[in-house]
Amino acid sequence: MPRLLIALLLVVLTTFSVSLLAKVPSETDTLKSSKISVESSRKEAELSMEAFRIPEGFKVQLFASEPLMANPCAFCIDEQGRFYIAESYRQDKGITDNRSHSEWLRDDLSLQTIEERREMYRKHLSPEEFAFFGHDEDRIVRIADTDGDGLADESVIFADGFNDIVEGTGAGVLAWDGDVYYTCIPKVWKMRDTNGDGKADEQKALSDGYGIRVAFRGHDLHGLALGPDGRIYFSIGDRGYNVMTAEGNHLFRPETGAVFRCEKDGSDLEVFAYGLRNPQELAFDDYGNLFTCDNNSDSGDKARFVHVVEGGDTGWRMHFQYLSDRGPWNREKMWHPQNEEQPAYIIPPIVNVADGPSGFVAYPGVGLSERYQGHFFLCDFRGTPNNSGVRSFSTKPKGASFEMVDEHQFIWSVLATDIDFGYDGSIYLSDWVDGWTGLGKGRIFKFTDEKHSAVAAAAKTSEWIAADYAAIKAPELKKLLDHADRRIRLKAQFELARRGDIETLLLVFNDQNASLLSRLHATWGLGQIARTDAIVASQIRSGLNSKEPEIRAQTAKMLGEAEDGGSLKGLIDLTIDESPRIRMMAALALAKLKLPQATPAIIKMLVENNNQDPILRHAAVMSLTTCHTADELSQLGKHATPAVRLASLLALRRQLSPSISQFLNDSEVKIVIEASRAIHDEPILEAMPALAELQLTPETDDALARRIINANLIMGDRPSAECLMSLAADSEFNETWRTLAIDALNEWAAPDEVDVVHGDWLPKPERNADYVPELLRPHLSSLLAGEDVIRNNIVQLATTYQMKEVLPELRIDVSNAMLTDDARVTSLKAVYELNKGEAEELLKTSLASESPLLRTVALTLLAERNPQGARPFIEKGLLSENHHEQQQAIRAIAQLDSTAASELLLPLNEKWESHELPPYLELEVAETTEAAIQSEKGAVSELSQTFNTIRDSFVDHPLKSYTVAQAGGDVERGRNLFHNRNDLSCLRCHTVDKKGGEVGPNLTNIGKEKTPDYLVEAIAFPDNKIAKGFESAVIVTDEGKIHVGIVRNETDETIELIKVDGAKITISKDEIDEKAQGKSAMPEDLIKKMSLSDLRDLVAYLKSLQG
Repeated sequence: MPRLLIALLLVVLTTFSVSLLAKVPSETDTLKSSKISVESSRKEAELSMEAFRIPEGFKVQLFASEPLMANPCAFCIDEQGRFYIAESYRQDKGITDNRSHSEWLRDDLSLQTIEERREMYRKHLSPEEFAFFGHDEDRIVRIADTDGDGLADESVIFADGFNDIVEGTGAGVLAWDGDVYYTCIPKVWKMRDTNGDGKADEQKALSDGYGIRVAFRGHDLHGLALGPDGRIYFSIGDRGYNVMTAEGNHLFRPETGAVFRCEKDGSDLEVFAYGLRNPQELAFDDYGNLFTCDNNSDSGDKARFVHVVEGGDTGWRMHFQYLSDRGPWNREKMWHPQNEEQPAYIIPPIVNVADGPSGFVAYPGVGLSERYQGHFFLCDFRGTPNNSGVRSFSTKPKGASFEMVDEHQFIWSVLATDIDFGYDGSIYLSDWVDGWTGLGKGRIFKFTDEKHSAVAAAAKTSEWIAADYAAIKAPELKKLLDHADRRIRLKAQFELARRGDIETLLLVFNDQNASLLSRLHATWGLGQIARTDAIVASQIRSGLNSKEPEIRAQTAKMLGEAEDGGSLKGLIDLTIDESPRIRMMAALALAKLKLPQATPAIIKMLVENNNQDPILRHAAVMSLTTCHTADELSQLGKHATPAVRLASLLALRRQLSPSISQFLNDSEVKIVIEASRAIHDEPILEAMPALAELQLTPETDDALARRIINANLIMGDRPSAECLMSLAADSEFNETWRTLAIDALNEWAAPDEVDVVHGDWLPKPERNADYVPELLRPHLSSLLAGEDVIRNNIVQLATTYQMKEVLPELRIDVSNAMLTDDARVTSLKAVYELNKGEAEELLKTSLASESPLLRTVALTLLAERNPQGARPFIEKGLLSENHHEQQQAIRAIAQLDSTAASELLLPLNEKWESHELPPYLELEVAETTEAAIQSEKGAVSELSQTFNTIRDSFVDHPLKSYTVAQAGGDVERGRNLFHNRNDLSCLRCHTVDKKGGEVGPNLTNIGKEKTPDYLVEAIAFPDNKIAKGFESAVIVTDEGKIHVGIVRNETDETIELIKVDGAKITISKDEIDEKAQGKSAMPEDLIKKMSLSDLRDLVAYLKSLQG
């Protein structure tokens, strides 16, 4: 086999260092590369296709690769078949997130504007770092196949320079009618090439103010889609927004993601739906229903397929991310499909699907088999090709919403970021190639159904999409409303609407024999005109009585959009339609009319629904919200039917009305809980006193109890403190609530600005805390005699308020062997804090205790207070049989002067050099020695020489310096790292005991299966240790045969692969000429986010997982 081909095979699944191909191309408009570079990259891309799993009857071809394009976040195709690629070169090089900057998290939670974020960067970054954030850029590149050979051969920089420090990832692009829309935080752009040179010479920001907060990388402005109503729709992740529209409307939610819409010129911008985490893409089906797939929060929750309903709130708030359990998101099952435990104010997801939803598109109607009519295609991005690809599914009606059907893997083993249908009927897919941050590489592949692609050719989609619609006569446009391709139907609809051709549209609208789809497009076209022409609205009211359900539904929607008061009666009649979907559409339309005459019908609808369909309830709530004042809703809140009262409550929540407090006294527990959510979470501060005064019982729902407790902390007055103290002292209540009450009292004088229930930034008023000790004293004795968790918290509370009267009892407790170690340690620390002047004797006494934990803590405190006096105890600790005591004794050496430290550290290092030091002490010896050497070089030269010899030995060790993390870790600290550290996000990819993601291997039995050195290497050097079933490989035999697949098993003699078609093949290693291994989905920089102690603790936890 030619050596060039072998070399190319070796890079199919491996990562290049950043080379000329990985750099951002120069300012030259048209990118030109040498023939060798182009051919090499193409050959590499074509070889990678060997690993793709594609449907039977499909063929795959390369359309474009680097250097024509790189790092594709999203792409679109214009009417001439040219591709616009949104490229990102700023991942981790100007675009960062809170996982890498915990130092600014609290500031980020408080941000309200884009400029505040800029100033936060100035505060936390050095001038050099600040400048670095603007070094690289995101941009749009336009690529085209100019010679018709099926391969892109031209690449032009369409727009660039997106690198301001407050700009995010350019992650959305849409081409339509010569305009190119682009989303890049903080702006939505509209661009046009007016002179044909391929460069956007007109660039206009349509709106500004998106992305108030840093949040997570990738939670950007994206999702550009053209709606059937002629508007531009787009989405943002949970970085929030603070936008002033051209019409003077203030759109402001700093803590969540949303879907927006506006006219093509940017006017009439509005929030369509909110409460989303990161809805990368939006897609409309043939009937105008809008859907998205929203990502999970890396905490064992699942990604969600969401029906995006106007005005809907799907519940996510950015600040949930920074609570270890994600707060209400997990506790109240908000991410689950509809269930009894979740809040009533949210739109629940249809189903949980995928792990890394990104590109998303609805089938336009031509190019595939009949099976795919009504189907969606979703890119599932999981960081590595072999476990990523494209899913397909359809929907069918369920109540006023839908359920998912026919979900399956469509194309697999490709790291797809975006997907779209070409006008030739083929599917085009952008390939990120590998990893999470971009390799400076990128490809677009073309997938064609060879049997059915002829339908697209017969439909002349490519010809019709490129046509000059302004020159097409009305009869032909009328025919095109029935075209097989939705995009052509939209073109014809929009042109008729632009002309104001009411006559032609009405002919189709009223034609009972016309196809349903053509009539729907006529309805939408008339709706476009009716938004500015009231006469047209009156001409389509008859559609409310159509025999065709979908015409009734869409007519109701269009009349609502037109705010047509004359349709009131017809819309009211539809609230009792047999179709739940039509009832929903009618109620949403009535919400836009803002006429209270509709309320009796809405009430009847609520009564009949009886809270069974959350979409119907939402539509009714929208109507009540806009049609009534708070006083009127308060009266409605006295209705005999719980479903009506709940809807009234939810409407008052949307109005942020204090009147909502009346529902805290409702006879229905669920209504009381929902009222507490509204008052506490929005928050509605005027109603907070009523929530704080609500009576708690041991049977109170957990969601309600947590909010009552925190409401008392927010109030901050003496009665609230008394309430919390009573709760803390009452053993009838559970430990969690009592602990929350004690924690609240602990911070009473200076309450944390970050809310404990849902993590939002909520500064609380100043308050006097002088009376807290007085409230605690009557309960002190009984609480100190209680169970450990409560007792320890009370000891901390007494310490916070310097209640020295507890000292006698605490001194006794330190020596009481009948108490748990935790209780004794807590008492010792409290005595130390309350009376440092007399604590040393107690510390020395504790060092003679039978409890290793107590001795360890006592040694730590004594070394801080009196280092030289602690030396004898340090030496004794080094001889302990308890590993943790030995470790702490070594760490305590750091408190000694350099001479004393060297005297104790040198023997330990000599033991290490001669391989006599227990492995569980290596990390402590390494870190303590290094600190000693750095502080006093001259006094520790012999120690330095010995330690350097040991350190030099790491160079040839497979684990390098990470070898010290194999033993001695703390399992509980490791458990916390795995489950709760946002910057690690282990649960995003891995499952433990049925909780977590499925991107990586299940780790429930990992401790039984793997050794510590394997675990360290898998974390520190993830590409070295890829779990079975997740390692991909390309193998070239000495006969020149190429085999691509997943490594199922490997021995010294053979490698067994599972190939793309599922077949197994065993290859003798003697026959292998070359072999290339794929990359791990584990982020390469994960190890940079951990200290060596963290790594050791994580390994200890993983080793403890025995199934």
